[in-house]
Amino acid sequence: MQPRRHPEYAKLSPSERRVRESCNRSSGLFSCSFVGRRPCYFNTGVMVIDLARWRHLGYTKKIERWMEIRKRDRIYELGSLPPFLLVFAGHVAPIGHRWNQHGLGGDNVRVGYGDLHPCRVSLLHWSDSNKP
Repeated sequence: MQPRRHPEYAKLSPSERRVRESCNRSSGLFSCSFVGRRPCYFNTGVMVIDLARWRHLGYTKKIERWMEIRKRDRIYELGSLPPFLLVFAGHVAPIGHRWNQHGLGGDNVRVGYGDLHPCRVSLLHWSDSNKP
């Protein structure tokens, strides 16, 4: 969506904008992907999954379907993340910063990480190529 052509774009949360911006908006494939759902940008680097539910709802096939579509039409960028964003849009819940101390790497290379999310940390998540 382009802000100047769609005023409702300005009402989207930053998370919703990131999901939509990672997809090729010229493709009509996305028009029904988010109907009745609020897209939520998340990083697949740290996920908690109910595997029985995953299998029951056929999430692997749904993700693979988007990957097959992408082979034919460059409908998204960012590698493996967009199929997850498309399949799970509106069906994710955040996990606490204790379990996903994200934002590490890139410009956040420093000795103390407590400033990012001041809480007890159980998992540090580097989300770029500057992993230790």
